[in-house]
Amino acid sequence: MIEDPVSPSLARRVLERLALIGIEVRPTLRRARDAILRSVREELAAQRIAWKNELGGEVDAWRLILAECQAEITGCKAALSDMNERFDARTAEMTAAHVKLSVSLAQSEAALSDMNERFDARTAEMTARLEEESRKLRLRLAILENLIPEPCGVKLSSFAQHINDIPSLIVSVILPTRDRAHCVSDAIASVKAQHFKNWELIIVDDGSRDDTVAIVTPLLADARIRYVKQAASGVSAARNQGLKLARGSLIAYLDSDNLWYPDFLAAAANAFDVNPTVSLVYGVLVTDVHQLDGTRLLWIPFDRDRLLVSNFIDLNVVVHRKSLIERYGGFDERLERLNDWDLILRFTEHVPALALPVLAARYRVCDDIRITDSVPSGPNYVAIQRKWYPIASTKRRPRVLYALWQYPQLSETHIETEIRCMLRWGVHVDVWRETTPASPYPVSVPVHDGSLADTVRRAKPDVIHVHWLRFAANQQRTLAELGLPVTVRQHGFDVTPESICALLDQQWVRAIYAFPHHLQAIDRSDTRLRVLPAVFDTTSFRPHAQKNRRLVISTCSALPSNDIPFFFELAKRLPEYRFVLAAITCPQFENYVEELKDIHREMNSPAELIFDVQHEDMIPLVAEAGIYVHTAKPPGTVNTTSIEVPISIAEAMATGAHALVRNLPEMQAYIGNAGTTYSDVEQAAETITAMAAWPEKAWKRAWMASVERAFHGHADELTLRAIFENWCCTVAEQPPA
Repeated sequence: MIEDPVSPSLARRVLERLALIGIEVRPTLRRARDAILRSVREELAAQRIAWKNELGGEVDAWRLILAECQAEITGCKAALSDMNERFDARTAEMTAAHVKLSVSLAQSEAALSDMNERFDARTAEMTARLEEESRKLRLRLAILENLIPEPCGVKLSSFAQHINDIPSLIVSVILPTRDRAHCVSDAIASVKAQHFKNWELIIVDDGSRDDTVAIVTPLLADARIRYVKQAASGVSAARNQGLKLARGSLIAYLDSDNLWYPDFLAAAANAFDVNPTVSLVYGVLVTDVHQLDGTRLLWIPFDRDRLLVSNFIDLNVVVHRKSLIERYGGFDERLERLNDWDLILRFTEHVPALALPVLAARYRVCDDIRITDSVPSGPNYVAIQRKWYPIASTKRRPRVLYALWQYPQLSETHIETEIRCMLRWGVHVDVWRETTPASPYPVSVPVHDGSLADTVRRAKPDVIHVHWLRFAANQQRTLAELGLPVTVRQHGFDVTPESICALLDQQWVRAIYAFPHHLQAIDRSDTRLRVLPAVFDTTSFRPHAQKNRRLVISTCSALPSNDIPFFFELAKRLPEYRFVLAAITCPQFENYVEELKDIHREMNSPAELIFDVQHEDMIPLVAEAGIYVHTAKPPGTVNTTSIEVPISIAEAMATGAHALVRNLPEMQAYIGNAGTTYSDVEQAAETITAMAAWPEKAWKRAWMASVERAFHGHADELTLRAIFENWCCTVAEQPPA
């Protein structure tokens, strides 16, 4: 085996031989080795340090990454735990919602089924009624069509002579007139042309200033005609005067601008002769101005229920026994219009009228001095309705507990208006209030403090009636526990579609009464939702003819949302007018009264500012004012609220005041043609200035429009029937005690 020439054994042998000959190289070699090794060691140490540093940095970086990962893992674990908790909660919530939805769905299905049944029943009822009305209409048309083709006088020729042969049978014809010289002779001629001759004509001149006397005097040659003149006292007084002078056993009426057909009195006299129990008959009115549906003939078979709603019997086609006057009296002279309707309602209360298929009178418009154009019908309509409503259809009147936030608060007299009307209808009313008012007024019903539940035990109501939607929501737990039917009347700023729907979800809610624009915003159909506009007290606010056209008033709650400084500024722009603002202190806004006074002083406004005037004291001021201004912050501005329709506007319109309101759809719908809208104070000032130049006829039209709008759309005696009848139905449905 050949050895490696550089192997350690060879090197050792060489060194050993050199040492033998005296050459010692081993120390030198050691030093060389140590030097080489030192350099290598230093290089290795440096490399080691470099590697150590490099590795240490990477380790620190990895440790940092690891720490971040651990932190992220910890966060993920927490988030996962939170998500699990939220998932569990959401699952529970969804489960509860599912259960609630299932219950609601079942209730909705039951309600829908009930509604379908009611709809089917109502459809069947309406179909039957439509068929009955169609039958009556066909019969009516058949009867009326027989009237036209035959010449006047032919139909009654068989009995006209017989009737004329009864000397004791006299028809007294009452003909009132005023300033109708141009047409009264035509009316008289139509009486003289009657085939029935046993009549007397009593002409009552109610203060004519034209040539009526000269026109009538030659006609007095007929001994059957009498003429009397009196100071202008109104058509009812004129007719009553004629009734005092009447000698006949039968009474008929003819207005001075209308005409009779020749067969009318003969047909009426014959009807009384063959029907001893009949007390009143009426014939057919031919008219072009009554806006009838496809006909000129007004003739409807007698229907007492229909007559209670509106009149369909014109006085010019009526003949009745004189004994009715002795039993029920004559015309109500307190009524300026619709006195014929009032008379016919009284005369047919116990014995129905008989409709005669005979052409009776021709209704004409001969001039522009008709009472229809000068006297509003609304106040008279309400007065007549008041006489006949409510009909005693329930065994007892409801007992109602009003549940109110504050009472009696002067800014909420709409509640008092409602209560007073219900009291007139015989409702027993108690009031429970949560708190006392800031601006009180005298009341006439029991007022309870303490708990609602205790008050219910004491008052024993059939129904609980709540004002304000939010207040009903706040009391819903107690109301649910009491188990009584609840009706709610909502108002303005607290109303949202969501709040209404939330209350409708409560089974104890029997009805919610809301302003029209509130219901239009709700995408939900529910028979418990009822429209109820603003309502004014017809016993306090009436038409006032003598208006001060330079008196501008406004009444409101002292709240920032009512934009009262607008009224101050408007007064500054129209210094020739008198501006009066009556404001009411409201709970939680008592400090705003002093703020308003400061604003009033700073603006240096000429407007008169008064606070907390009692309602009765405000009535004369409202009656005098020619213009009423309603102010409110426009939507989207600071301190604005949802649109309200305050009672004060209806009160002012009822007196004949012209209303100015902000140009919002809700307010325009409220006033209709009874006022004007404005967009800013400049436009409001321009409107009032332009009104000063109105001719007298324009002011009269505006006055009429306001009165009619108020009484036909916002009168308490008409509008509040919906609530009253709901309560009566509730009482009728309850089992006997």
